[in-house]
Amino acid sequence: MSIATHVRALLVPGCLSLITAISTASAIAQEAQSATTEPAAESAIAPSAENSAATPAPEAVAAEPAAAETTAAPDSAAVAETTAVPANAEQVPAATTAETTATAKPVDDPLAGIEELSAQPAATDAAATDATAAAPAASGDASQTSELLPTIPVNHQEEKKVVKVEKEEAAPQNIDEIVVTAQKREERLQKVPIAVTVVNSEQMSRQNISQISNLSRAVPAVEASGEDGNPDTRISIRGISTNSFSVTAEQAVSYVADGVVLGKAPSVSLFDIAQIEVLRGPQGTLFGKNASAGVISVTTNKPDPSKFEAFGRAELGAKYDTRVVHGMVNIPITDDSAFRISVGQSYQSGLIHNAVRGNDSVLKIDGGRARFLWEPTPDLTINIIGDYEKQHVNEQLYILFNRYVKSDTGEPTAIPGCNGTIPSMSNRISCNNNPTVNDATTYGASAQIDWQIGDYTLTSITSARRYKQDGFIDVDGLPGNYYDNGNKFDNSVYTQEVRLASPVGEDLEYVVGGFWSKSHVPNFLTQVIGADALTSIIDGTIPVSLCGTLGICANGLVALNNPNQYIADLKSYAVFGQATYRVLDDLKLIAGARWTRDDVQMTSTSYLGVVTSLLPLGSPLMPLNEPLAGQSKVNNISWKLGLQYDISKSSMAYLTASHGYKGPQVVFNPPGIIPTLDGLEVKLPAPASISIVKPEYPMDYEAGIKSTFFGGIIATNINVFHTTIKDFQSSVFTAAGQTPNNISQVVTKGIELDMFGFLAKGLVVNSGILYNKVTFPAGYMTTCTQVGPECPDTDAETLQDIGGKQMTYAPRFKFLLAPEYEFGVSDRVSMFVGADVVYRTSISFVPSDDSRATTPDRAILGGRIGVRGADRNWEIAIFGRNLTNKPNSPFLFAPYLLGTLSSPGIDTSGQALSTESFRFIGMSLEARF
Repeated sequence: MSIATHVRALLVPGCLSLITAISTASAIAQEAQSATTEPAAESAIAPSAENSAATPAPEAVAAEPAAAETTAAPDSAAVAETTAVPANAEQVPAATTAETTATAKPVDDPLAGIEELSAQPAATDAAATDATAAAPAASGDASQTSELLPTIPVNHQEEKKVVKVEKEEAAPQNIDEIVVTAQKREERLQKVPIAVTVVNSEQMSRQNISQISNLSRAVPAVEASGEDGNPDTRISIRGISTNSFSVTAEQAVSYVADGVVLGKAPSVSLFDIAQIEVLRGPQGTLFGKNASAGVISVTTNKPDPSKFEAFGRAELGAKYDTRVVHGMVNIPITDDSAFRISVGQSYQSGLIHNAVRGNDSVLKIDGGRARFLWEPTPDLTINIIGDYEKQHVNEQLYILFNRYVKSDTGEPTAIPGCNGTIPSMSNRISCNNNPTVNDATTYGASAQIDWQIGDYTLTSITSARRYKQDGFIDVDGLPGNYYDNGNKFDNSVYTQEVRLASPVGEDLEYVVGGFWSKSHVPNFLTQVIGADALTSIIDGTIPVSLCGTLGICANGLVALNNPNQYIADLKSYAVFGQATYRVLDDLKLIAGARWTRDDVQMTSTSYLGVVTSLLPLGSPLMPLNEPLAGQSKVNNISWKLGLQYDISKSSMAYLTASHGYKGPQVVFNPPGIIPTLDGLEVKLPAPASISIVKPEYPMDYEAGIKSTFFGGIIATNINVFHTTIKDFQSSVFTAAGQTPNNISQVVTKGIELDMFGFLAKGLVVNSGILYNKVTFPAGYMTTCTQVGPECPDTDAETLQDIGGKQMTYAPRFKFLLAPEYEFGVSDRVSMFVGADVVYRTSISFVPSDDSRATTPDRAILGGRIGVRGADRNWEIAIFGRNLTNKPNSPFLFAPYLLGTLSSPGIDTSGQALSTESFRFIGMSLEARF
């Protein structure tokens, strides 16, 4: 029987039965993996084409029909997995190696004729030792191995009566060996009762993932709004994100790097990464107050004391002088210590051209990381990490007009004073006359200490970070001087976490700990109301603007200057714990809780002055109001309950209920500076104020099944979820900007399906499907931004009911597929061809029923073709993004800010652009030494 016949006969029925009935899935799993090693846990990964294509050593092939059996304790059904040891590994002391009693016996293996699909390790101890002669050495650099499967060093017990696994295991040979830290301890992916997706370094290379926002191409539940270098880019999971500019706003999606919660001090570039874990759904019990939608946990490659290593990778674009460059060197110091330095740079220029100022856009992000690893004793590990990143962006990409038409006729018209530019969806011309620039610097250090106290692990993680930003934006985007905005802040964050993990394999397993954080954020916001805005107020009773319509611009003759200083301080304390108790051999009970104490406070002062070209020094500043203050203190208890059931050795089901929490916001609302006219009525501007946004509380119910097939070379995971968020933190959108608020209740519900693994020799596939209904509650009213059946006008008093409308940044349906096929062309060279397609239904970027800020359904196609060395020490590829050249804006907004003031009688909207907004071709090169 052919390979294809085997795959069709076993894979297709297995996947279908998994979805339709648990019992059928169990039966198929038992048939496909009888008496094999126990799989491990969870979500969508990038397995390796080379794994499936690799030819095992003769001894391993001969031993393939045998399986290792473990003599389990009488009260446990646990089965220990045998693990192949790298050929170049030193002899491991008995105390640090998994102890098993192996008995070889024949197995009725339905895959016996297609062992080339996956090079399985031999079952017996002797055969396993021989087979590892052909296995690659484990490395701290995941890309250094010949596997695409992500891995981090394993240092735990497998099951009851099993001693700790060797700290530096070989890279995973199949899905069952993937390890994650989703529950604050190292566990097999397919045994973790959480919806988790893992993206490793090989998948990042295949899909050109170099920024956190690129994860939307690899994880169905993740969406990003905004472009590289934009500090306001938002990440959402299952349609839930943080939609607020406030410096006190907690993130709905927590960003964790090497165990450190970054919060409001992120680092956006990804280089020298081992793997990324995306945890979907509220994770408040173990990860805290800023994980109400999920967690993105990044693990960088650790230093390796066993050898010197170097790595380099470059992605060079055919347009816009685009380049992404990564480099790494690993330097052993002693037998138990090493130093690792990694650097990265992203650069592009010319994507946007400013027709008024005559210059091109520039994006430059430089970063570096240094890691020191020291293991002074077998029971003590010290990790010290320092990182630095600097960003510079000019001609900020989100100020582009994509629509400038006459309101009465719909006729496109040129922007006055912008060299005849007529905006469209393909417009790459900006028209602002003042500079738009953002400079940001992020740096920090952390120290992690892991101490093995018997079978327990005590972990301490201490961090200090700083995030500085200095930005200036020509908000109106036009040649005239209407409205400019400057924002400068300096965020210092300190955190400390201590936790204790019990031994793995006992009936009762638990993690307990405490967390503390402190943040100090001085912020300086400057609003400049230009002379052309002042003249527009004067002539605002008729649909004409002296500058925008008639071209009579006052330029820098006079302007109102409104500096605002506000200082935020945030403190948080937490105590947490989560336990798993084995009730029966196949059934576990999960319970956890977290107590959190938040203290958020802010003070602010606002001033007003006059700036004029006639008086370069301007007028003295005068205070607009007495200093303001606001504070919110909250005590909260989050909790989690669940059940985990092992259907078979290769299939696990789970059911969880989680109550989460996202902390309060203290929001500074800047003052209005100039009066407005409504006909002949003069309306005075609103004064500065401080408001409180209440905490939000998600209640999540989730059920899922995780299964592996054919000895762990294919996995299919499915889950359903229903999350109700009380007092959801959102924003009211108007033509003047956004004001944070609470929505009484939001519900997100749906189903996720992941399938990944080796479908044939040399063919590896990642795929995922998301159906996600997340809507505004019935009766939710918001400002009209576009005239329509329910919106006769767009003034501040006219509201519309958008209850039932899909929320912002959330497609209702999303599908992704990323296959790669590799085949040998000689003994030393193999060729590969890959593709990735992401299909998503329409996305709205503003909380209103505005067609101008809504993308259509779209499918974006990428691809890659190249050659690499058989030992994967070098690779050359040609890649393409958005190959069909479909409109692909990462962010839309309407109407354009202050459009009614600067361009009366004109229908306006704007968009952000990135290199993937159009067809983009490039070349990637990498080498390892």
